[in-house]
Parts: sequence; C-alpha cells; structure tokens
Amino acid sequence: MTESSIKESFSNDHLSIQVERKPGCQVSMSAKVSKEGTDAAFKKALKNVKKEVSIPGFRKGKAPEDVVRKNFATAIDDEWKRLIKQTTIHEALELTKIEPLSNSSVYKLQITSLSKEEGAELVIELESYPQIPTVDIDALETEPAQVEPVTDEDIMTELNKQQLNRATYSDIEGRPVQENDYIHIDLDVLDMPARNVFKDRLFHVTKEEMPEWAYDAVLGMNVDEVNDIQVTSNLFGEEVSDKEEEMSCRITLTAIKSAELPELNDTFAQEFKVDTLDELKERIRNFLQHQNELYVNEESRALLAKELLQKYIVDVPQSLLNYEKNLRLKQAEELTKKEAAIPEEDGKIKKEHEEEAFFRAFSFLSLLYLMTPIVEKENFPILQDEFLQELIADSSCPNPLERTIGKDMTPEVAHHRIFVKLRTEKALDFILEQKKKKSEPVLAEKAPSHEE
Repeated sequence: MTESSIKESFSNDHLSIQVERKPGCQVSMSAKVSKEGTDAAFKKALKNVKKEVSIPGFRKGKAPEDVVRKNFATAIDDEWKRLIKQTTIHEALELTKIEPLSNSSVYKLQITSLSKEEGAELVIELESYPQIPTVDIDALETEPAQVEPVTDEDIMTELNKQQLNRATYSDIEGRPVQENDYIHIDLDVLDMPARNVFKDRLFHVTKEEMPEWAYDAVLGMNVDEVNDIQVTSNLFGEEVSDKEEEMSCRITLTAIKSAELPELNDTFAQEFKVDTLDELKERIRNFLQHQNELYVNEESRALLAKELLQKYIVDVPQSLLNYEKNLRLKQAEELTKKEAAIPEEDGKIKKEHEEEAFFRAFSFLSLLYLMTPIVEKENFPILQDEFLQELIADSSCPNPLERTIGKDMTPEVAHHRIFVKLRTEKALDFILEQKKKKSEPVLAEKAPSHEE
C-alpha cells in the first residue's frame, strides 16, 4: 500500500475540486461550486417543487413562483441542497475520473456553505477503485520453467512404492535398525508449539528413500526407542514448518520389519487394470509427467506473482484488505487455539498469524487487480472440472490462512471467490505463455531456389 497522500486539482467552468488521495484508496475532495452553478440548481429546485405542490386557487404546477417560494421555502431549500449534492458528486467524479469502489463507498457528502451570492462549498469522502498500474509483459524477467522428462528411474521409484503397498511384512525382533530394513516411526516437534507431524509412517531405510537426517537418526535404534534430534524444518516439506529454522524433534521407532515384495510382472500390472507391465509403466510415465507439469506451472506462477508484487505496488482498498485479512484470521482461529499450548506463546502466535493474514490478503487482492485488465480482455473460461478441483484443493489446504473460502460463506460467495482466483491464475499463465512464445526461436522461411 502507498504510505503518502497525493494532492491534485481539477476545474471546469463552474466547479473546482481539490483532491487528496490517501493510502488504502481513501479519497477526500473539497469542492467549490460557482455562483452560476448554485443559482441554476436553485431555479431547478424551485421548478421541481412547483410541479409537485398544490395551492388553493391554482391548478397543480401553475402557481406563481413567488407564491410557491413563500409557502414552500423549506421544501425548496431541501431540494436545492439535494440537487447541489447530486450534481456536484456526479461532476466531481466525471472531472477527476475517480471511481467509487461500490455504490456505498461514498461515506461523506456534506455542504459546508451554500448561498446564491457566494456559491457552495462541499466536502466529499469516499473509497475509490484502485489505480491499477499497467503491467509491461516484456519487462518481466520470470520465464516459464522447463518440465523435466520422466526418467526410467522415476518410474521404478513409483513402482517400488506400489510394491511396498502390496508387500507382506514380518516383524524383526532382537536387533536394531539396519540398512534396507522397513520401519515405522512417529515424528513429534518438541519446540513450542509442540505437535505431532505424523504417526506410524513406513520408511525403507536407504539413503535414497529417506532424508539424510532421518536416515542417520534411525540407524541403530531399537523398537520403542526415542531419539531427540535437531531437524531443519523444510526437510519434510511443509509438514513441520514453512520457515527455514532448526527445530527440536523426537523420532519414536514403533516397528522394524522385513518385506516380501510382489514380483514386478504382468500379473502385478493387472492389479491396476492393465494387461502388461509395459502398459503400467507407460501409465505411470504419463501420470508423473502430468504431475511434473502441474508442479512446474505452479512454481512458475508463484515466481511470476512474486515478481509482479515486487515491481507493481497496488494501493488496495482498505475495506477489502480488512475484510480479507479478518476472513483469514477467522479461519485460523482453531489453528491459533491449537498452537497456543501455553499462555506466553498465545500473543506471539496471534501476532504471527496477523502478519501472515495481512501478507496473504494484500497479495491476493494486489494480484487480482493487477490481472484484471488481462482477465477482462481475454475473458478466460472456467471449466466445471477446474472449478471443482480448485474447490477441493482449497478446502483441504492444511493452512487456513492460505484458503480462499471459509466454512461460513454462502455458496454464492464461495463460488465467486474460487472463480476470481482461477481467472487470476489463468492471467498469470497467459503472461507465462506470452513469454514462452517470444522466447521460442522463429523458424526462418525457406528461401526460394533459383529454379522456382
């Protein structure tokens, strides 16, 4: 959001406006209407009242003006003020090209002085639609990332996972964990807020299939033994934390097992409704390729969004920012209660959630407005499958501060918010596609031969 105000002046033949734009799309106007303008408004007010009143001895609307002024001075004055307000706000918005955020966004329209001799002065306060900076696609540095092809090793890793799901396991007793065992472990975070990360998860004890810290920690452990270690928080993705820090964690070994894996052959493949192992490998290749594309697209979109937010500052309407922030904080109430295990942690956690809620709300609204010109021009369609997939993904997001919809929303509001989010993402994808097209080499036209 902008931190300083901007002052501007506008005028025409009968109206002058002093405008002050404040942070959060808050706008204050001081308007001065000329003597001619107020006089014209008074005459129109008199005419309007005259048409509507009935005076004994005269047909409706035909009474002399001096009689109407004498008998209906208050009504004429009220109509005069109404017209002054109506015409001034209308012309002020036309003159300044300022657009109120909504029909209810003009929260002050007050006449401070009014006379036919001196003209009129008014104060107008409103919340405006933001001024959206124009995005220069050519100046953006983010390029769409390349999708890595699926390797035979990737396919075998996935096949091994499926073998493990269908393996026959036997308990190993009387010795500690060794290389190539299969183990079940629990992982708990000991630092506040203390919490369980997972329980009874199966791992194959190899350097290739376990994080290095976990592999080193479990070797030599016995069943029911615990091992307290320092863990870099991002080694299990965001399951522990999304911050780069070390955390005190506890590994509990619950079982050591050997596994009899099913043989990889056509019979194994037929459990997946295909005839041969080669067909299963091809299906896995296509699935993993699709997953890679989704991941790369998401990463490219996130990098582009980050660059846009750094290069283009949008003065987001304060009312929308407050609504969006409070919505996310409300969704996080249960998480706050769960994490605030001890009273002295409560204030710290609430502050962290407020900061994150503000950041996510501001980013969401800024991107929405930055992408609005592209969205309106391209009119991206949203397919039903896309909508449903996003609805499910949003509802199942583990961090409530990241969610777009809340459990107390009406279906109409939830539908609109998912729709807006998807169209914003499609605008980001559109920019990436434009960047990709411009970076692709243009094939030179074949030169005509001398014989042609």
